[in-house]
Amino acid sequence: MIEAYSEQLVTIDELRARMPHLRARETNLRGQLGTLDAQAADRDAYLKLAGDLEGFLTQLQGTAAAATVEDRQRVLRLLVKDILIGPEKITIRHRIPTRPGGTGARQRDSRPDTEGDHRADYLLR
Repeated sequence: MIEAYSEQLVTIDELRARMPHLRARETNLRGQLGTLDAQAADRDAYLKLAGDLEGFLTQLQGTAAAATVEDRQRVLRLLVKDILIGPEKITIRHRIPTRPGGTGARQRDSRPDTEGDHRADYLLR
């Protein structure tokens, strides 16, 4: 539009009338670009998580046969966040722990997110 004005193809009044619409369109397009960038970042995170889950599953399958009771309890404590017992159903909420020092967008504390009594001598029931 500025080039058209400088070449006298449009008048200053026409330029002033079109500029708010063009600025609004530019803002809208920048917002869409930001949304697409965020979606691409989410997809990258999901792909990385899928790779981490596959690696975790492979490692778990490789050591499951030879795991001691203590090892199995440790895995369950890492995976089970809490157990909700209702009159009609039991709900087990889980989580997948991330490795400390990973390259994820949000770094979490390396301590497991556990609730309740999980002393070393606590027997999982």
